[in-house]
Amino acid sequence: ASPSIRKIARELGIDLRRVPGSERGGRIVMADLRAYIQRLIKLAEQSARPSGQPAKAAKPVSELPDFSKWGEISKKPMSELRKVIARRMAESWSTIPHVTQFDEADITELNALRKQHSPSYKEKGGHLTVTVFALKAAVSALKQHPIFNASLDEASEEIIYKEYYHIGLAVDTDAGLMVPVIRDVDKKGVLDLALELSQLAEKTRDRKISADDMKGGSFTISNQGGIGGTHFTPIVNKPEVAILGLGRGSMRPAMQDGKLQERLVMPVAVSYDHRVIDGGNAARFTQDFIRALQDFSEDQVRL
Repeated sequence: ASPSIRKIARELGIDLRRVPGSERGGRIVMADLRAYIQRLIKLAEQSARPSGQPAKAAKPVSELPDFSKWGEISKKPMSELRKVIARRMAESWSTIPHVTQFDEADITELNALRKQHSPSYKEKGGHLTVTVFALKAAVSALKQHPIFNASLDEASEEIIYKEYYHIGLAVDTDAGLMVPVIRDVDKKGVLDLALELSQLAEKTRDRKISADDMKGGSFTISNQGGIGGTHFTPIVNKPEVAILGLGRGSMRPAMQDGKLQERLVMPVAVSYDHRVIDGGNAARFTQDFIRALQDFSEDQVRL
Protein backbone atom coordinates (compact mmCIF):
# COMPACT_ATOMS: atom_id res chain seq x y z
CA ALA A 1 0.00 0.00 0.00
CA SER A 2 1.07 3.58 -0.58
CA PRO A 3 2.23 5.75 2.37
CA SER A 4 -1.05 7.69 2.29
CA ILE A 5 -3.12 4.50 2.53
CA ARG A 6 -0.93 3.21 5.38
CA LYS A 7 -1.35 6.53 7.22
CA ILE A 8 -5.15 6.40 6.96
CA ALA A 9 -5.23 2.76 8.10
CA ARG A 10 -2.95 3.54 11.03
CA GLU A 11 -5.17 6.44 12.14
CA LEU A 12 -8.27 4.22 11.93
CA GLY A 13 -6.59 1.30 13.71
CA ILE A 14 -6.97 -1.04 10.73
CA ASP A 15 -4.51 -3.87 10.13
CA LEU A 16 -3.76 -3.72 6.40
CA ARG A 17 -2.78 -7.39 6.42
CA ARG A 18 -6.49 -8.16 6.73
CA VAL A 19 -7.46 -5.99 3.74
CA PRO A 20 -7.48 -7.85 0.38
CA GLY A 21 -5.76 -5.80 -2.34
CA SER A 22 -7.30 -5.66 -5.81
CA GLU A 23 -4.36 -4.23 -7.75
CA ARG A 24 -1.41 -6.08 -9.30
CA GLY A 25 0.60 -8.04 -6.75
CA GLY A 26 -2.08 -7.57 -4.08
CA ARG A 27 -1.53 -3.81 -3.83
CA ILE A 28 -4.15 -2.08 -1.68
CA VAL A 29 -5.83 1.07 -2.99
CA MET A 30 -8.41 3.41 -1.42
CA ALA A 31 -11.33 1.44 -2.93
CA ASP A 32 -10.10 -1.72 -1.15
CA LEU A 33 -9.82 0.08 2.19
CA ARG A 34 -13.28 1.62 1.76
CA ALA A 35 -14.83 -1.77 0.88
CA TYR A 36 -13.20 -3.36 3.94
CA ILE A 37 -14.57 -0.63 6.24
CA GLN A 38 -18.05 -1.03 4.74
CA ARG A 39 -17.93 -4.79 5.42
CA LEU A 40 -16.98 -4.09 9.04
CA ILE A 41 -19.89 -1.67 9.40
CA LYS A 42 -22.29 -4.20 7.87
CA LEU A 43 -21.14 -6.95 10.26
CA ALA A 44 -21.48 -4.56 13.21
CA GLU A 45 -25.03 -3.61 12.16
CA GLN A 46 -26.03 -7.26 11.83
CA SER A 47 -24.78 -8.12 15.31
CA ALA A 48 -26.12 -4.97 17.01
CA ARG A 49 -29.40 -5.21 18.91
CA PRO A 50 -32.45 -3.28 17.62
CA SER A 51 -32.42 0.39 18.62
CA GLY A 52 -34.45 1.35 21.68
CA GLN A 53 -34.92 -2.19 22.97
CA PRO A 54 -33.70 -3.32 26.40
CA ALA A 55 -30.35 -5.11 26.47
CA LYS A 56 -31.96 -8.50 27.08
CA ALA A 57 -34.64 -8.14 24.41
CA ALA A 58 -32.30 -9.42 21.69
CA LYS A 59 -31.94 -12.73 23.48
CA PRO A 60 -35.21 -13.79 25.11
CA VAL A 61 -34.94 -16.29 27.96
CA SER A 62 -37.59 -18.98 28.13
CA GLU A 63 -39.55 -19.12 31.36
CA LEU A 64 -39.43 -22.36 33.33
CA PRO A 65 -42.23 -23.78 35.41
CA ASP A 66 -41.93 -23.96 39.18
CA PHE A 67 -40.53 -27.51 39.47
CA SER A 68 -40.93 -27.47 43.27
CA LYS A 69 -44.68 -27.91 42.77
CA TRP A 70 -44.08 -31.58 41.95
CA GLY A 71 -41.36 -32.47 44.43
CA GLU A 72 -38.12 -31.48 46.10
CA ILE A 73 -35.46 -29.71 44.05
CA SER A 74 -32.02 -28.21 44.63
CA LYS A 75 -30.19 -25.45 42.79
CA LYS A 76 -26.53 -24.99 42.00
CA PRO A 77 -25.12 -21.92 40.24
CA MET A 78 -23.18 -22.45 37.01
CA SER A 79 -19.42 -22.16 37.44
CA GLU A 80 -17.56 -19.50 35.48
CA LEU A 81 -15.99 -22.24 33.34
CA ARG A 82 -19.40 -23.75 32.59
CA LYS A 83 -20.69 -20.29 31.58
CA VAL A 84 -17.78 -19.87 29.17
CA ILE A 85 -18.35 -23.36 27.71
CA ALA A 86 -22.08 -22.68 27.29
CA ARG A 87 -21.46 -19.34 25.61
CA ARG A 88 -18.80 -20.67 23.23
CA MET A 89 -20.80 -23.77 22.27
CA ALA A 90 -23.94 -21.72 21.62
CA GLU A 91 -21.97 -19.26 19.48
CA SER A 92 -20.32 -22.02 17.46
CA TRP A 93 -23.57 -23.89 16.90
CA SER A 94 -25.60 -20.80 15.98
CA THR A 95 -23.04 -19.19 13.65
CA ILE A 96 -21.51 -22.23 11.91
CA PRO A 97 -23.57 -24.43 9.54
CA HIS A 98 -22.49 -27.83 10.83
CA VAL A 99 -22.31 -31.06 8.88
CA THR A 100 -20.85 -34.31 10.28
CA GLN A 101 -19.17 -36.99 8.19
CA PHE A 102 -19.31 -40.50 9.73
CA ASP A 103 -17.05 -43.45 9.02
CA GLU A 104 -15.23 -46.34 10.73
CA ALA A 105 -11.56 -47.28 11.02
CA ASP A 106 -10.22 -50.82 11.32
CA ILE A 107 -7.60 -50.40 14.07
CA THR A 108 -6.87 -54.11 14.67
CA GLU A 109 -3.23 -53.87 13.60
CA LEU A 110 -2.82 -50.44 15.17
CA ASN A 111 -4.01 -51.74 18.54
CA ALA A 112 -1.65 -54.71 18.31
CA LEU A 113 1.18 -52.27 17.60
CA ARG A 114 0.11 -50.16 20.56
CA LYS A 115 0.06 -53.14 22.94
CA GLN A 116 3.43 -54.38 21.68
CA HIS A 117 5.26 -51.11 22.34
CA SER A 118 3.23 -49.79 25.26
CA PRO A 119 5.56 -51.26 27.98
CA SER A 120 8.57 -49.45 26.47
CA TYR A 121 6.67 -46.16 26.57
CA LYS A 122 5.62 -46.71 30.18
CA GLU A 123 9.27 -47.12 31.14
CA LYS A 124 9.86 -43.67 29.68
CA GLY A 125 6.89 -42.18 31.56
CA GLY A 126 4.44 -41.97 28.64
CA HIS A 127 1.22 -43.74 27.68
CA LEU A 128 0.89 -45.02 24.13
CA THR A 129 -2.82 -44.36 23.52
CA VAL A 130 -4.95 -44.28 20.39
CA THR A 131 -5.04 -40.48 20.76
CA VAL A 132 -1.28 -40.34 20.19
CA PHE A 133 -1.69 -42.19 16.90
CA ALA A 134 -4.68 -40.00 16.01
CA LEU A 135 -2.57 -36.86 16.43
CA LYS A 136 -0.03 -38.04 13.85
CA ALA A 137 -2.71 -39.37 11.49
CA ALA A 138 -4.64 -36.09 11.73
CA VAL A 139 -1.57 -34.07 10.74
CA SER A 140 -1.02 -36.40 7.77
CA ALA A 141 -4.60 -35.75 6.60
CA LEU A 142 -4.39 -32.01 7.32
CA LYS A 143 -1.31 -31.71 5.12
CA GLN A 144 -3.23 -33.34 2.27
CA HIS A 145 -6.29 -31.16 2.89
CA PRO A 146 -5.13 -27.70 4.14
CA ILE A 147 -8.68 -26.33 4.18
CA PHE A 148 -9.31 -28.32 7.39
CA ASN A 149 -6.41 -26.47 9.05
CA ALA A 150 -7.85 -23.05 8.21
CA SER A 151 -10.11 -20.33 9.61
CA LEU A 152 -12.73 -18.11 8.01
CA ASP A 153 -12.26 -14.34 8.34
CA GLU A 154 -15.84 -13.15 8.00
CA ALA A 155 -14.89 -9.46 8.00
CA SER A 156 -12.50 -9.62 5.03
CA GLU A 157 -14.20 -12.67 3.45
CA GLU A 158 -10.88 -14.51 3.32
CA ILE A 159 -9.84 -18.04 4.25
CA ILE A 160 -6.74 -18.10 6.44
CA TYR A 161 -4.57 -21.16 5.84
CA LYS A 162 -2.27 -22.00 8.75
CA GLU A 163 1.20 -23.33 8.09
CA TYR A 164 1.44 -24.85 11.58
CA TYR A 165 -0.26 -27.84 13.18
CA HIS A 166 -1.35 -27.00 16.73
CA ILE A 167 -3.92 -29.64 17.73
CA GLY A 168 -6.43 -29.06 20.51
CA LEU A 169 -7.51 -32.03 22.62
CA ALA A 170 -10.88 -32.05 24.36
CA VAL A 171 -10.28 -33.14 27.97
CA ASP A 172 -13.12 -34.19 30.25
CA THR A 173 -12.68 -32.68 33.74
CA ASP A 174 -14.84 -32.44 36.86
CA ALA A 175 -15.26 -28.72 36.16
CA GLY A 176 -16.21 -29.18 32.51
CA LEU A 177 -14.74 -29.59 29.05
CA MET A 178 -11.34 -27.97 28.47
CA VAL A 179 -9.28 -27.96 25.25
CA PRO A 180 -5.51 -27.61 25.79
CA VAL A 181 -3.36 -27.35 22.66
CA ILE A 182 -0.34 -29.45 21.66
CA ARG A 183 1.82 -27.31 19.40
CA ASP A 184 3.82 -28.34 16.34
CA VAL A 185 2.52 -31.92 16.30
CA ASP A 186 4.13 -32.43 12.89
CA LYS A 187 7.60 -31.80 14.35
CA LYS A 188 7.29 -34.22 17.27
CA GLY A 189 7.85 -37.96 17.45
CA VAL A 190 5.41 -40.47 18.92
CA LEU A 191 7.27 -40.66 22.25
CA ASP A 192 7.35 -36.86 22.56
CA LEU A 193 3.60 -36.72 21.96
CA ALA A 194 2.90 -39.57 24.40
CA LEU A 195 4.85 -37.78 27.14
CA GLU A 196 3.33 -34.37 26.44
CA LEU A 197 -0.19 -35.76 26.19
CA SER A 198 0.09 -37.50 29.57
CA GLN A 199 1.45 -34.36 31.25
CA LEU A 200 -1.09 -32.09 29.60
CA ALA A 201 -4.09 -34.27 30.52
CA GLU A 202 -2.98 -34.42 34.17
CA LYS A 203 -2.30 -30.69 34.25
CA THR A 204 -5.73 -29.97 32.78
CA ARG A 205 -7.63 -32.19 35.20
CA ASP A 206 -5.78 -30.58 38.13
CA ARG A 207 -6.90 -27.15 36.78
CA LYS A 208 -3.28 -26.04 36.44
CA ILE A 209 -3.70 -25.18 32.78
CA SER A 210 -3.35 -21.55 31.71
CA ALA A 211 -5.49 -19.60 29.23
CA ASP A 212 -2.55 -19.44 26.82
CA ASP A 213 -2.35 -23.26 26.86
CA MET A 214 -5.82 -23.32 25.28
CA LYS A 215 -5.22 -20.75 22.55
CA GLY A 216 -3.83 -20.95 19.03
CA GLY A 217 -5.23 -24.33 17.99
CA SER A 218 -5.70 -25.04 14.28
CA PHE A 219 -7.72 -28.29 14.59
CA THR A 220 -9.33 -30.24 17.48
CA ILE A 221 -9.69 -33.91 18.40
CA SER A 222 -12.32 -35.21 20.83
CA ASN A 223 -11.74 -38.84 21.81
CA GLN A 224 -14.60 -40.34 23.86
CA GLY A 225 -13.36 -43.90 23.43
CA GLY A 226 -12.12 -44.10 27.01
CA ILE A 227 -15.62 -43.32 28.27
CA GLY A 228 -17.74 -45.26 25.77
CA GLY A 229 -20.25 -44.66 23.03
CA THR A 230 -19.99 -44.87 19.28
CA HIS A 231 -20.65 -42.03 16.81
CA PHE A 232 -21.42 -38.51 18.01
CA THR A 233 -21.53 -35.04 16.46
CA PRO A 234 -18.79 -32.83 17.94
CA ILE A 235 -19.26 -29.06 17.67
CA VAL A 236 -16.60 -27.14 15.74
CA ASN A 237 -14.27 -25.21 18.05
CA LYS A 238 -14.60 -21.71 16.55
CA PRO A 239 -12.58 -20.06 14.92
CA GLU A 240 -11.45 -23.45 13.59
CA VAL A 241 -13.43 -25.00 10.73
CA ALA A 242 -13.40 -28.71 11.64
CA ILE A 243 -13.17 -31.14 14.54
CA LEU A 244 -12.49 -34.88 14.71
CA GLY A 245 -14.52 -37.13 17.04
CA LEU A 246 -13.46 -40.67 17.95
CA GLY A 247 -15.65 -43.28 19.68
CA ARG A 248 -14.89 -46.55 21.44
CA GLY A 249 -13.64 -49.39 19.26
CA SER A 250 -15.51 -52.69 19.31
CA MET A 251 -14.91 -56.18 17.91
CA ARG A 252 -16.96 -57.01 14.83
CA PRO A 253 -16.99 -59.73 12.19
CA ALA A 254 -15.55 -58.48 8.90
CA MET A 255 -14.04 -59.88 5.72
CA GLN A 256 -10.25 -59.75 5.69
CA ASP A 257 -8.15 -61.39 2.95
CA GLY A 258 -11.22 -63.32 1.81
CA LYS A 259 -11.93 -64.69 5.30
CA LEU A 260 -14.44 -63.72 7.96
CA GLN A 261 -12.49 -62.44 10.98
CA GLU A 262 -13.07 -60.53 14.18
CA ARG A 263 -11.78 -56.97 13.71
CA LEU A 264 -11.47 -54.00 16.07
CA VAL A 265 -13.47 -51.16 14.50
CA MET A 266 -13.46 -47.56 15.77
CA PRO A 267 -16.18 -44.97 14.96
CA VAL A 268 -14.92 -41.76 13.34
CA ALA A 269 -16.84 -38.48 13.00
CA VAL A 270 -15.67 -35.24 11.37
CA SER A 271 -17.81 -32.12 11.89
CA TYR A 272 -17.04 -29.18 9.63
CA ASP A 273 -18.05 -25.65 8.68
CA HIS A 274 -20.07 -26.01 5.46
CA ARG A 275 -19.35 -22.39 4.50
CA VAL A 276 -15.72 -23.39 3.93
CA ILE A 277 -15.72 -27.16 3.43
CA ASP A 278 -17.87 -29.27 1.10
CA GLY A 279 -19.03 -32.85 1.56
CA GLY A 280 -16.57 -34.26 -0.96
CA ASN A 281 -13.67 -32.62 0.89
CA ALA A 282 -14.90 -34.10 4.17
CA ALA A 283 -15.24 -37.62 2.74
CA ARG A 284 -11.72 -37.49 1.29
CA PHE A 285 -10.22 -36.05 4.47
CA THR A 286 -11.88 -38.75 6.59
CA GLN A 287 -10.65 -41.50 4.28
CA ASP A 288 -7.09 -40.17 4.35
CA PHE A 289 -7.17 -39.93 8.14
CA ILE A 290 -8.38 -43.53 8.40
CA ARG A 291 -5.76 -44.68 5.90
CA ALA A 292 -3.01 -42.98 7.93
CA LEU A 293 -4.22 -44.81 11.06
CA GLN A 294 -4.49 -48.20 9.38
CA ASP A 295 -1.11 -47.90 7.63
CA PHE A 296 0.79 -46.59 10.66
CA SER A 297 4.44 -47.59 10.37
CA GLU A 298 6.10 -49.50 13.20
CA ASP A 299 9.29 -47.52 12.49
CA GLN A 300 7.50 -44.45 13.82
CA VAL A 301 6.64 -46.22 17.07
CA ARG A 302 9.73 -48.31 17.84
CA LEU A 303 12.01 -46.72 20.48
